[in-house]
Order: sequence, then structure tokens, then C-alpha cells
Amino acid sequence: MSQSKNNHLACVLKSHNIENNEDLMAAYRKKRDEVREDLKVKYAGLIFLIIHSGSYKKKTAVNIKFDMDLVIPFKKNADTLENLYNALYKYFNEEYRKKDATLLEVKKQKVAIGLMFMVDGHMLDLDIVPGREINDYEKDGELNLYINETMGVFQKSTYLKTNIQKQIENIRENSEARESIKLIKVYKRRNNAAIKSFVIELISIKALDGYKGENDTWTRLKTVLEYIRDNVETAKLVDPGNTNNVVSDSLEDWQKKSIADTIKWMLEDIGRNDNAIEKYFPANPEHPCEDENKNVYIVAPGKKADRLNNQDFG
Repeated sequence: MSQSKNNHLACVLKSHNIENNEDLMAAYRKKRDEVREDLKVKYAGLIFLIIHSGSYKKKTAVNIKFDMDLVIPFKKNADTLENLYNALYKYFNEEYRKKDATLLEVKKQKVAIGLMFMVDGHMLDLDIVPGREINDYEKDGELNLYINETMGVFQKSTYLKTNIQKQIENIRENSEARESIKLIKVYKRRNNAAIKSFVIELISIKALDGYKGENDTWTRLKTVLEYIRDNVETAKLVDPGNTNNVVSDSLEDWQKKSIADTIKWMLEDIGRNDNAIEKYFPANPEHPCEDENKNVYIVAPGKKADRLNNQDFG
């Protein structure tokens, strides 16, 4: 176990905590809730309870690029999923822009309508994900999502079965994996790594399944990184909300090879020099950690003083 690595990683996690700016987080939540209430009015009688999803709900969010997600479960009789998706886009792009000047951007994404708001001088990305009940949503939580794929000048529309609650529970019930997931997300954001967040979540949980090693941050993180290095090219990562959705298939073979090679080089670099960990997992400079030993003097067993004083020495 390397204490210096563990101390640094503790700082990384602390500095990337999304609650470091409590006022901003409160403003973000307020804006998200305003949008949710407007959607409840807009689609009254056509939807079930709008649910929070994404990294915020899964407790794996970091404060580099922060976003929130709202999933709208529509009832079977609401409309076709494609029409609902397009109607949501039109609602935000035309009607909502007029009533809310803080809405800066509305865009169609693969499964969501992406909204960008200016909140207290900061950008909030809020994804609105429409889903439609398959059989009995209140009993099984299963939805179809609309998949908007553009292929050249052509648009290919498909559907994907999922269960958002199962995805959330899969992460929230793995407290040990969540720490490694957040650290690898820091690595992804700070180093522009081409690995999807959902893949990070699934492969981290798989790597730590049945883990019996040391109970410290670096050893667990190293275990996950070694698993990625050795298995990302062959591991089958399955969506817990739909066992027919093999998430690992979303990566091309060359992407998997690139990820494996990059992690290999990282581990070798850190193995040669403990301080190299700061290059791959940097602390957030906007929220630096306090040095507990800075200007602190040990004056007696178990006793510290923040400055030297002759009275402290018998």
C-alpha cells in the first residue's frame, strides 16, 4: 500500500466533490426542478413520475463537467416515441426559449434532448430523456428509448429497451466501485480519454466483483486499471437494464486496443514514479486541499501547535 498515493487520491476525490460549491449546486437543482415542474404541467396525464438519472443520481458525479438528467416515462398511449422525441425538441427550442432567457442551447442527441442553461454565471447541461412504457411501467420500470442516429445525410431511428432504476441501483449499491469510478472519470475528463462513462461504471464493478484485496483507494483503483488493461478488449459488459444491450459493443476494436495500451503505459509510469499519479489524476485546482501538516509543529505526543512557542517545550 502506498500512503502517498492514497493521500493524493483522497485529495483528488475531495477537490472534485460536486458539493464543494453548495450555492451553485442549489441553483442547479432549482433550475432542474423548474424544468421538471414545467414538464409535469405540459404532459399532465401522459407521463409517470419524472425521475432523476445519470451520474448525479448514481453518486458518481465529479465537478469538472457537470450535468443532470431527467427521464420522462411516457404512457403507451401518449404517441409514438419518435413523435414524442421531436415534440420535446420543438417545445424547448421554440416555446421554452421564449419563457426562459437562461436557456442558451437546445440540441438533439442520441437519446436525449440536450439543454444548456446559464445558471449563476456557470453552464448547466440538462439532458431530457424521453422513454415510453413497454408493458406496465409502474410494475417493471421498463421503457423503450428513442435512438436518434445520423448516418451521413440520412437519419436512422431505432429503439432501445432499458430500465433506468436498475441502472441506478447497480451503481448505488456498489460503494467501493463508486470511488474508483469517480477517479477514472477525473482521468477521462482531465486527459481527454476516449472511454464512455457507462463503460467505466460497468467495467469497474466487474473488476471489483468479489474483491478481497487491501481496503485502500489506490489498491482498489489499481485493481480496476489492471482489469481494464487486461480485459477491455474481450470483456462483455451488459446493461443491467437490458441484458440484450451489450454496452462493450459500442466500442470499436481499435478503441478498446487504444484504451488498453493507454492504461498499460499509465500503470508503468506510476510504477516507476509515485508522483506520476498526479499527472493522470490531478486534483481540481479550483478547490485545493488543505495541507494538514502545513505550518504545524509536533510539540508533544498527540499534541500540535500552529506556531512555535517556548512554553510548548518543557
